[in-house]
Amino acid sequence: MSQAIGILELTSIAKGMELGDAMLKSANVNLLVSKTICPGKFFIDARRGYRRYPAGY
Repeated sequence: MSQAIGILELTSIAKGMELGDAMLKSANVNLLVSKTICPGKFFIDARRGYRRYPAGY
């Protein structure tokens, strides 16, 4: 099985937190890093993994 790493840089901290939460609840990913990198910028780094919650949680 091949692995992939996805990286997102967003211009809204609130949207970044919301997106990180939605990714963990609905996709087959593990969160590696989720943090503010400068004022107004949010960084998410996720790796394909196992689903933490059942679909539709």
